[in-house]
Amino acid sequence: QNAVYFQGFLHYQMSDFKQALNTLLAIKSPESSEIIFQNLPALFQNIGVEMQARQDWSNAEVALKKAIEFKKNDADIRYLMGFNHMKKDNYSGAMEELKEALRLNPAHPRATLLLAVVTDKLAEQRVKAGESELMLGNYTEAMAKFNAVLDIDLKNQRAIKGRKDV
Repeated sequence: QNAVYFQGFLHYQMSDFKQALNTLLAIKSPESSEIIFQNLPALFQNIGVEMQARQDWSNAEVALKKAIEFKKNDADIRYLMGFNHMKKDNYSGAMEELKEALRLNPAHPRATLLLAVVTDKLAEQRVKAGESELMLGNYTEAMAKFNAVLDIDLKNQRAIKGRKDV
């Protein structure tokens, strides 16, 4: 485990982040020395940030999931995962992660701001889905979509109008 860690760290130092991630994924449990196990979440987090900078959202997600696996209660990692979900247009997943970040650290300024953005995008996504269902005559589905919007934004005028039209 220690050799795998140091090999992954070497790839990280050489800016070969994808290879670093692939190498470090072999570490499954805290069988390695305590110091390595303590550093592993931060290394996965740093790899995730580097992958995000390269807009490699899929590998960033893998790295951040591993960071969360080793360090579940870190608001910054949860924020980064929420940001990653947003970039992949997974607004529901982003909202979950950002809410978890804010549960862990209610004063997290970036998570607070991003949650507002994600909430707006999720509402817009659901309104569009509701309008599409309405045009197709799928009234039950349309109503469900509009209700889902109103669950997160009670004053969304397009959702209110959509429900009225249904």
